[in-house]
Amino acid sequence: MGPEVDSLIAAAREDGLVLRRVSVQDEDVVFVKTVLEAYPGLGILLAPSGPASPAVPGKSTLTVMGARGKEAEIDDLLAELAPPGGVPLEARA
Repeated sequence: MGPEVDSLIAAAREDGLVLRRVSVQDEDVVFVKTVLEAYPGLGILLAPSGPASPAVPGKSTLTVMGARGKEAEIDDLLAELAPPGGVPLEARA
């Protein structure tokens, strides 16, 4: 991610916000964003701008950021998106 997003994530971590990272196929980024936006107040999606990481062609690492107390809801939503047919949760940020 770019320096602006990295500094936002660092500030969010310091403030105790919930951060989750998920790796998705590039074509699934809009889907994940749309699903997250269907749950008002749950969180926001931070995605890299421009081309995806060259380390994993065709994949993007997204960060979901939400308020304290929303951990279970965010984890449940990401679990619903997980395989089969979904998006794997790679690591907790």
